[in-house]
Amino acid sequence: MGTTDRPVAVVDAGPFIHLDELGELGLLNGFGGLQTTRQVWTEVLRHRPSVEVSLLPQLVIRDIAQDAGRPEDETEETVFGLGEGEVSALSLMGVTRNAVFLCDDAAARFVAGRRGFRVHGTVGVIIRSMRCAIHSQSEVMAILCGIPEKSSLHIRASLLDSVIKQVATAAGH
Repeated sequence: MGTTDRPVAVVDAGPFIHLDELGELGLLNGFGGLQTTRQVWTEVLRHRPSVEVSLLPQLVIRDIAQDAGRPEDETEETVFGLGEGEVSALSLMGVTRNAVFLCDDAAARFVAGRRGFRVHGTVGVIIRSMRCAIHSQSEVMAILCGIPEKSSLHIRASLLDSVIKQVATAAGH
């Protein structure tokens, strides 16, 4: 696997929370490194107090100043109503070279895309596990099918159905 397949991931709260709910937190270890901020980790612990941090041996929790970004970033973050965790994670993305941003919050994903960051969410991490031969196609389909019952991830049923159909037809990938 090349470095493009194993980039450092800057992770917002959503993927930690949802992958933990699905029993798949370890999928984050497929990245070349994991970083988050103290603000994000506080949010994770508020929602998942029993999260097993030992499942993430490469996780680095960083302290990032809230004013680390450019003035125009602050305006954008306010306009889109981003929370403290998303703002800190986006600041960390700004100083982490060649990283991918893992986030499920639509507004934060939009802002990240505007800043030119690569962005993926929990569903993308699950699908990536098939491409990286961590999970089989049928295992990925089972995980995806379990999202509505096991996870608090907000995803339109029609979108989830579409993703599941794509995975079902992705023989050999």
